Amino acid sequence: MRAQIHKHIPPEHIAFARRLRQQQTDAENLIWNMLRDRRLAGFKFRRQHPAPPYVLDFYCHEARLCIELDGGQHAEQRKNDSQRDTTLQTQGIRTLRFWNNQVLTETENVLEAIWWALQEAPPSPPTPLPQGEGLVYRDIPGLCKAATLAEIEAQGWSLNPGRYVGVTPGEEVSDDDFREQLETLNEELEALNIQALELQERIAQNVASLLN
Repeated sequence: MRAQIHKHIPPEHIAFARRLRQQQTDAENLIWNMLRDRRLAGFKFRRQHPAPPYVLDFYCHEARLCIELDGGQHAEQRKNDSQRDTTLQTQGIRTLRFWNNQVLTETENVLEAIWWALQEAPPSPPTPLPQGEGLVYRDIPGLCKAATLAEIEAQGWSLNPGRYVGVTPGEEVSDDDFREQLETLNEELEALNIQALELQERIAQNVASLLN
């Protein structure tokens, strides 16, 4: 059964892992000795790799794979680890976590898990928005206007919305004009809400692809 489990891993890798398990008493050093110098499938790993705001125990940039070792943990630490993993996932980085004791007593199984993770293609980054897509503000006379600090100060630091906002002094704004502009703005707002729903759905799909 064991030969079948490890059939895709070169036998020398398994033998090397067994020797390390017998000789090493420190989980981090044991893992590092298996990964360093491109020893596992030719992938380069870095130790204590900075990925702000975190520092990763072991990281392979080519596979976008992070390996973390955990000792005894309480619930709060596990919650922080979960948040950390989710943050790394948004950057396209997968995380494998192993207990220290697991590394020392089940070295071959740990090696197998890392091996298979390296064979998988790294996740694709989120799909960028089409060029030019987004919201652009513009003044709408009679409805809204971007004001400078000087203009706000001239109004006694008070901004009062109303039909005369952004209207040239002396310009007449009838009820019909105001109603028409308000209806136009509502139509644009409805169109933007539809875009927002589509964007939200796209983001959810991207996140789901990262988690799978």
